[in-house]
Amino acid sequence: AIQYPKPFCDLSRRSNYETAGKKSRSRTHLKTFRAPMAFLGFSVVPHPSAGIRIGSPVNSCPALGLRKAYWHQNSGPRGLRRQVVRATAAQEDILAFGHHITAVDRMKLPISIDRFWSGFDDFLELQKGLSLHENTRLEPGPKNGVGAVISFDFLGGRTYETLQIKDDVNKIWKIDIPRPNALFSFYEATVKAYETPEGPEASMALDVVLVEPDREKRQAVLATSQTPRGTRIRELIDFVLERDGTHLDFSFTVRRDIDSLWGIVSDWNSIEWVENATAVEADMGPPATRTVYFPGGAKTFEVRNKISEEDKTFTYTIESSAGMPVDVYKGTMSLSATEEQKSAGETTVKYSVVFLAKESVDLAEATRSVKQGLENRFVWTQKTLAA
Repeated sequence: AIQYPKPFCDLSRRSNYETAGKKSRSRTHLKTFRAPMAFLGFSVVPHPSAGIRIGSPVNSCPALGLRKAYWHQNSGPRGLRRQVVRATAAQEDILAFGHHITAVDRMKLPISIDRFWSGFDDFLELQKGLSLHENTRLEPGPKNGVGAVISFDFLGGRTYETLQIKDDVNKIWKIDIPRPNALFSFYEATVKAYETPEGPEASMALDVVLVEPDREKRQAVLATSQTPRGTRIRELIDFVLERDGTHLDFSFTVRRDIDSLWGIVSDWNSIEWVENATAVEADMGPPATRTVYFPGGAKTFEVRNKISEEDKTFTYTIESSAGMPVDVYKGTMSLSATEEQKSAGETTVKYSVVFLAKESVDLAEATRSVKQGLENRFVWTQKTLAA
């Protein structure tokens, strides 16, 4: 029997698991689920038991090469569609040397397909924005079209990536590595964007072969290869948001000591600092998500991007909001206090936001609305959270 490290098998975050499942064809296709191990933005979840079913069955999934799959829609309106597929014992051994590891991620887009696809306009800038690797540069040849090659420093060497497909009509984008690097002997990533009856959606398929010949080291690579921001699709959305969004910054003081205030605003299950909120449904993930409810049935779906207890800073993204003139909104709150403020029991709150206004709304009008709404909310915060 294959012994999987604990991060692979820790699927106990929800109780609605049922044993079920079917075989895939030639490779193990494992769809993202709520597992704690993320492999380059995907949770790869081999399961040594009889299989897993989540929610309702889907008869087939030709795009993934599956005879039978099961799906579960997350509680949030922008939740990921996640699939976990049972494979044969031989297929489950993703640690076998030379085995292709395939992961496919799907997500409902909070922005239009055209907006999302604009992120692929500049190959070099996109890779710089996503990879965060040192010395990312464009190699001689095509700049943005098929055949363009970028390279960057990676684990003591240079990694090269080639743009293989950029289909602006059918919205398909694909890259690979033309030569092995320190982790992979084979690597392909394919992004697609398309309309569904429920709205725009994007998928990203990753197909890799680990280069490490030692089985235990391959296991360690899979157990530790994580991306800090979650899925690559959200990173693509964030790239467009930071590039094209409207930025606003605010600063105000709350008459409450910094530790006490941080305890309130950093609690993902708390809505004490959210004006007019009536209830919250939180999921600690990863990624941590929550739905916040307001009077009249309005609600927001939020994802926490990162949090630092040391710096007393956190960032979250609103991917769906019925009451705001925005498609996507990212807020960052940071608390600080000078020695004088600590003695006085006061805290400085800095809040920055970047948003993409709904395409049907005038940008200047949306900006005024967001700015006025936040200013009113921060006055309320000062009064409500004062000790």
